[in-house]
Amino acid sequence: TIFTPTNEQIQPSTLLTSDGLRIDWTPLEIGTYIIHMILYGYSIPGSPLRVKCYDPKKVIVIPPINNSIIGEPTKFLIDASKAGEGNLEISVNYSDYHIPNQINPFGNGYFEVQFIPEKPFIHYCNILFNNEHVSGK
Repeated sequence: TIFTPTNEQIQPSTLLTSDGLRIDWTPLEIGTYIIHMILYGYSIPGSPLRVKCYDPKKVIVIPPINNSIIGEPTKFLIDASKAGEGNLEISVNYSDYHIPNQINPFGNGYFEVQFIPEKPFIHYCNILFNNEHVSGK
């Protein structure tokens, strides 16, 4: 039996294979699912399992309000509040050069990213959430 983050019970699909019983379901909510494994009325050791689900598509990037100025801090915001638990990684680059950046957490999944442009080139930000690219960034 699987319980969603909002405590709704869902029934997964099952398939008996040569390796054992395969259980499949597609998470539809962000958060922790609780999986109870019971065989002949007894819990299987290690049960219940907790599985954390996230969605990098829910990460929102809010671009800087002003144009960047060489040698002065440029800041933008990231809202990962609806994406679930995870690690946020950011790299800022132009050409083949990496620009140091600083991530300041505001709490509740909100972050401010700051970097200082060094040259008059377009800078690119690569944003990862749990090692998955945040699309369109």
